[in-house]
Amino acid sequence: MGSGGWLNVSSPLSLSALRGQVVLLHFWTGSSVHCRRVADELAALQETWPDELAVIGVHSPKFPHEANHAAVERAILELGITHPVLDDPELVTWSQYGVKGWPTIVVIDPKSRIVGALTGEGHVDVLDDLIAEMVEKHAKSLREVDIDLCAPVAPSGGLSMPAKVACDGGTRIAVADTGHDRVVVIDFTGRILDEVTGLNRPQGVRFDRGRLVICDTGNDRVVRYDSRTKDTEVLIDEIAAPADVVVDLDGSYVIAEAGRHRLWRLPVDSEVAGVIAGSGDANLIDARADRAELAQPMGLARLPNGIAFVDADSSSLRVLTNRARVATLVGVGLFEWGLADGRTMRARLQHPMGVAATRGGRRIYVADTYNDAIRFWENKRLQSLTATGLSAPGGLDLLPDGRLVVADTGNDRVVIVYPDREEVWPIDVGVRHRPMIEPEIDEGQALRATRGSEMHLPFSIDLEDEILDVAKGAPVRIWIRAEPASLLGDCTTRFAADLPKGKVPALAGAPGRGHLVVEVRAETLDDNRAVVTRHSIVRHPLRVVRRNVETQVGTDDEGSEQDSGTTE
Repeated sequence: MGSGGWLNVSSPLSLSALRGQVVLLHFWTGSSVHCRRVADELAALQETWPDELAVIGVHSPKFPHEANHAAVERAILELGITHPVLDDPELVTWSQYGVKGWPTIVVIDPKSRIVGALTGEGHVDVLDDLIAEMVEKHAKSLREVDIDLCAPVAPSGGLSMPAKVACDGGTRIAVADTGHDRVVVIDFTGRILDEVTGLNRPQGVRFDRGRLVICDTGNDRVVRYDSRTKDTEVLIDEIAAPADVVVDLDGSYVIAEAGRHRLWRLPVDSEVAGVIAGSGDANLIDARADRAELAQPMGLARLPNGIAFVDADSSSLRVLTNRARVATLVGVGLFEWGLADGRTMRARLQHPMGVAATRGGRRIYVADTYNDAIRFWENKRLQSLTATGLSAPGGLDLLPDGRLVVADTGNDRVVIVYPDREEVWPIDVGVRHRPMIEPEIDEGQALRATRGSEMHLPFSIDLEDEILDVAKGAPVRIWIRAEPASLLGDCTTRFAADLPKGKVPALAGAPGRGHLVVEVRAETLDDNRAVVTRHSIVRHPLRVVRRNVETQVGTDDEGSEQDSGTTE
């Protein structure tokens, strides 16, 4: 028996209690795409044989992360599993039945005798015939067994297990709201701008010339949604569990087919797609693209000289080069994982599911999912960001200013991560539907500061005779950022206030020219006591210098450049 106990059922089960039923024991692990597909197959069989068949899951973890009981609960929710599941973190039941790999189905007849076992997916017809044979053979022994199911319910509001995110290069973010079978398009305030429904556990999303390309993973297809017409077209189907998609330099789509361990290319405006990497066998073998072996590719990112991708099952970061070869940057095998920085042979990941690259490809970010971390590959070394509080991040993308938007899957949220500090900024997605007063982007006073000096930045927002909504704490939120990000030092960039105007501190960063952006959001109450969000953005021209300057921020009615800060 598994020490993790039973899930989806009110009391423990035993084979003796299930006597009189055909029993299918499904040995599975949440990280395996094949196990996920088998779960769907078994659900179909349960519908076919509702009175004669009992499906019992036995969760048998591959990765350390999966031995956590909470991770098993999340996997059950994500897959929509409603039958009883035994949590077997030490693989006790796995060993008793002599199981060797995932997924394995052990078939037990109504007299509690083992009939046989099948490994892999795609055995629905064989199992259906076998169940029919046993039902006929043991007709006199069959009996109904009352199993008191109590399957968990996914969160109804906000997001549920968001898998992937993508930015359009501006202010829109697409989120694969996997647990709710939809994709939403939001802005940085969390306001939902658009919604795509009719999907089944979607994952990869990508903007392309005003359209949204979506990996409809549970339906084994990739679709494209037109936000103007609200039409959805199928680009490719019968592709096994597509997990991510990226637009290549020539405009074609590269697709990660996790279910068959391959990468595909769909040319521009063409219905003809083809495999561009992966033999179909699951392993970590570098070679010419058609001979290379991948292991559940889950995330893609475009590079100037190829495509970066993460193989979840081999805990690796790899590259498909423009010369049609696959090379591994991090990862050494299907059963090697961990949390270690360093070069290729020393570095370790644990089931990564997302990847993003800077414009020139100098830095590659990785959502190191089962390590609850964001990592990056730069100068031939794997390193870790200091962002904390993440839980099983599934996907990420770069924002125009160098920050990251991350699908914090285990926390049912989307967050903004600052690569150079611990700061994580959650986006409140669709929790409170309220009107938004669109901001005008104003040009603020010109500033000059010495590297390392403190600046005191003014903020204000026009309430237009409305009052601040103080019911849930400080109603004014201030966020500062620099363009480029290097102009801002290591300092706090988010603040809360009770007043619509004031000043906040900031630290000048590296020398250079650009802008310092002060963004303010205020929750106000209109005449009908309805909550309204007011929004203001001011961009201050900023110059950071090396020489000593000992003046404070000033206000210049003529708009001339003002000195700000103290001596280095």
